[in-house]
Amino acid sequence: MKKLFLTILLTLVLSGGAYAKPILLSCLDNDPDPGTISNDYFSLDLENKKYTYLGMLVKTKECALGDCSKVTEANRNLPLIYDEPGYISIGTEDKDQYTFNKQDLSLTWASYYMEEIGTSNTFKKVETIYYYSCSKINKLPY
Repeated sequence: MKKLFLTILLTLVLSGGAYAKPILLSCLDNDPDPGTISNDYFSLDLENKKYTYLGMLVKTKECALGDCSKVTEANRNLPLIYDEPGYISIGTEDKDQYTFNKQDLSLTWASYYMEEIGTSNTFKKVETIYYYSCSKINKLPY
């Protein structure tokens, strides 16, 4: 009986990491639209290699009536681009790419959009880069 109890106890202790929760991140836009505070939310399950963009919460700094917050829920799974000792990058390479610095939790989002040149029905590629400061959170605010 003691051997069975010891085996069960040892199994529970050693399997504690198997149920690790995903890391939730709140990422504050370092250069938001004027008069707003913008946060993007991510879930990073490093153990199961599942990465999800959860959504965005934009608040206006001044609001005369009620709540002027806008929530955009996404729950969009993103593929892993690379996982290196200092950085992890998810999304679509060079198109919609989120790169997290593992040491300071800063985030760089690189993307692009197509912009029409005049009214010629000709388009050019406009590349954008946004910078965020992330922090770990326990639950989503929405």
